[in-house]
Amino acid sequence: MRSHNVVMATIFAAAIGVGVLLLPGINERIAMLEQDGHKLQAMAMLEGSFNTGNHSPRTLFQLFRLYENAGEIAKAGRMLEMLAVQRPKDPQIQRQLARYYKQTQNEAGYISALEQQIAVRYSEPTCKELIGLFRGKGDFAAEERTINRCRGLGYRRTDDIIRLAYLVAADGRLADAAALLRPVDDRRRLRAEQDRHLFFAAMIEEGRSEEAERRALRWFKGTRDSAFALELIISLVDDKKYVLAISLAREIGSPGDPISLSIAELMLDLDQEVAARTYLRGWLEASRLADVDLAHRFISAALDADDPELAYRGSRKIGLGKLGQRELAALAEALSAINKRALFEEVLKAIAIETIRDNPLLAAAIEFERGATEPARQLLSQVQVDGLDEWRLALWARLMETTGRRAILPPARAVRPVPDVAPGLPERNLKRLRDARERRAQQRRQRARATPNPLPAPAPPPGSNR
Repeated sequence: MRSHNVVMATIFAAAIGVGVLLLPGINERIAMLEQDGHKLQAMAMLEGSFNTGNHSPRTLFQLFRLYENAGEIAKAGRMLEMLAVQRPKDPQIQRQLARYYKQTQNEAGYISALEQQIAVRYSEPTCKELIGLFRGKGDFAAEERTINRCRGLGYRRTDDIIRLAYLVAADGRLADAAALLRPVDDRRRLRAEQDRHLFFAAMIEEGRSEEAERRALRWFKGTRDSAFALELIISLVDDKKYVLAISLAREIGSPGDPISLSIAELMLDLDQEVAARTYLRGWLEASRLADVDLAHRFISAALDADDPELAYRGSRKIGLGKLGQRELAALAEALSAINKRALFEEVLKAIAIETIRDNPLLAAAIEFERGATEPARQLLSQVQVDGLDEWRLALWARLMETTGRRAILPPARAVRPVPDVAPGLPERNLKRLRDARERRAQQRRQRARATPNPLPAPAPPPGSNR
């Protein structure tokens, strides 16, 4: 009897245990409440469990989901942050946290979450987003640091690599900038002119002039953009690298084109007037000289090379009526300075009355040619000698001497057509001469920059993304 009672008690206890085990747990009950639409009851049950110390990942996630659905964003964020601390290497949780910070406009939290995402698993879109955030904030140090960090993980987005080159170049690290841009250019991905300018300058700074010339030649052959080539040449001139500038111009230019004209301009910058004069004569023979801006450059260079007659030949080739009034006035003054009356009168026909009225030196030359000495003297008294270029100084000196007045500021080079002027020059007058030459050199560079590209760029090949 006693053994029978023991057996029955055991069976009864087992039944109770099985029944308890078959009862739904808190997670199942919460799921059932949610399924039946009793979300507030489910939330209350979870909050009670949480308050008693149940901070398991499942509890935190369920609370986060319920708070989010209920619109209690702050509470949802707190649960998600606790969950992210418990599971820092879970990319799903980190993405959820980043999305939450973005939606709540918590920029600092969003940045921190993105950085944690990258630490857990590399993602190109995440790197791009994080780099863009720092760029938008103007935090260039953080932007540079992030690009470098992502590069170490495999990030190769071309725009950001080029951007990194600009950032390191701004710190004076041109060698590092060149190292960044070199593989980009090797893949033919360096297309923007300003990016090529940076790479070109970085190579020159590194002392890799041969590589710079080789790449510049390839760029030009790919685009036939003479304006860009002139910019590269002018940048070399600004750095006083005349030999390399001339070499590049010879490689890229063709006889009679805008680039080859820069060779003569560079010779003039080096005070090689005789060589420049010889070169310009051959250049004019090869050139159609159909572009007005190019003609202006040629006339300016010919005048700087002490050859007004060659400048006149260039003006006749394009047509005097097509030239600007400033260029015509400069040409007329130079021809008058060397006493070429017939050529002076021919150029004068194309000059407007307003130009003469606004230019007392030219008006004085006209009066002198007509034999009106006293009006010429009066006009000469109105001339502001400071700022005159060499040919205007020469004309001013000639007119002053021939009208019976002493010329105090005769420039050494420009007064050669007027042999009776005293050769001795005070230092202040030599400075005026040097200043005049520098102004002319700057004007040549400005004209070169303004010269349009006469060569149309070829159409990109089929399937090109250019």
